[in-house]
Amino acid sequence: MFLFKKKYDLIFGVGEACSCSSTLRRGNLQIQSFPLDWLFGSTFLNRVKILCNDFENFIRLEDLEYKGNNGIPAHLCDIYKNNYNGLTFNHDFLSGSDLNTEINEVAEKYKRRANRLLSLAKNAKTILVVWIDSPGANWVKKDNADFKEGLNLLKNKFPNAKIDLIVFEWQQGLPFKKRIKEQLSDEITKYTFDYQFHHKKKVIADYVVDEKMLLKILNNFELNLSIKEKFDNYFFKRKKK
Repeated sequence: MFLFKKKYDLIFGVGEACSCSSTLRRGNLQIQSFPLDWLFGSTFLNRVKILCNDFENFIRLEDLEYKGNNGIPAHLCDIYKNNYNGLTFNHDFLSGSDLNTEINEVAEKYKRRANRLLSLAKNAKTILVVWIDSPGANWVKKDNADFKEGLNLLKNKFPNAKIDLIVFEWQQGLPFKKRIKEQLSDEITKYTFDYQFHHKKKVIADYVVDEKMLLKILNNFELNLSIKEKFDNYFFKRKKK
């Protein structure tokens, strides 16, 4: 634990799936929704390129391919893969609904989130970007050179900000106490260990992360918030409970 937390004007995740955003929110490191929060698929570098291209053609009807449903009874949704950018939308289209009817509303939602992120990033002096591998997702190519290239793209996109990148790489069976910390550059830090969530020593689902474990590292950082933002975030979380 750092003696003093390192503060940032903006902290956001680029994936790999919803675990990243939910972990940041739990640690009060993210208080708004961004376009890459809940989406599955694609690679780190491709996601950065999507962001740096201002999320152009982010979701279009002609690019979506039906992939079944997410199997969650409480909020069953149809799954669509975007064949243009490789992203998969698991939580946006209610099962059985008319895609032609819903697409405009969903697209508008993502447009708002994209504009919000781009505006905040353009005005931020310090930014922390976070990438968390989904446990078990060994099919996704992971290359340290991609992290370096992605950070350079972000620095070119937002030249007025000091940008750092935290990478969490999942390695089955490597305990937190024996985690590997690598400094890929002055701005990129990678942590490798097993952060898959286990309940009574059983895996609930391959992709679920142990947020408390990840926050042992992420709690060394803090999001700069106004007093009003702190109060709003506090009461919003209490209301959800």
